Amino acid sequence: MDFGRPSADLLLESVAASFKQRAIAVILSGTSNDGALGVQAIHQMGGKVITSNDSTSEFFDMPDAAISTGAVDFVLPVNEIASRLVNLVTCEATE
Repeated sequence: MDFGRPSADLLLESVAASFKQRAIAVILSGTSNDGALGVQAIHQMGGKVITSNDSTSEFFDMPDAAISTGAVDFVLPVNEIASRLVNLVTCEATE
């Protein structure tokens, strides 16, 4: 039986609608393509999207599906994502 309840798309679409260009989505790891529609919504509203890269993601299906949409701004090793988030938040706060 498959007990999966994909919900990343719903979450990210809600974040996009609420926070528009201030939204930041991060897809680290996961199976299936859940989240691909959500990152497109974030991107369309002017937000930013970050995914982990293949070599540092335990399960690359979700990051790969997000990257395939063309809506990802940064593909980074996991250990570089936190500093990029700080940079995005700091830069946006000063603009």
